[in-house]
Amino acid sequence: MRGGLAIVLAVSALMSSGCGSSGPSAEVKRGAALFAQSGCLDCHGYGGIGAFQSNAPNLTREADRKRGTDWQVRHLRRPRSLVQDSTMPSYRSLTTEQLKSIAKFLEDSDGRWQATDFWFGSGV
Repeated sequence: MRGGLAIVLAVSALMSSGCGSSGPSAEVKRGAALFAQSGCLDCHGYGGIGAFQSNAPNLTREADRKRGTDWQVRHLRRPRSLVQDSTMPSYRSLTTEQLKSIAKFLEDSDGRWQATDFWFGSGV
């Protein structure tokens, strides 16, 4: 019985650390799809792909900035209202729900995910 308990504890530790997780949630995948479809990768890098040579930041670890989904939605809608010298275009043409999906994707982007988790067959 003791060996069984050790295995249960080891599996529990791996699951809580993210190892062995099933991957991004459906909502995060929706946001990732919108992120790509909206042209964000034309300027931003993410998980090993995108435009790393531009002045736009790499967003693979955007969640580390702890800005929150409300900030992300406001920034997507009107970038210069939050970052005065931003060259990012406004995404006001997207619905609030679409902007929230992208924001949730960004706020879940803490380095766990790579492009293959979303855009190359294993994700969206």
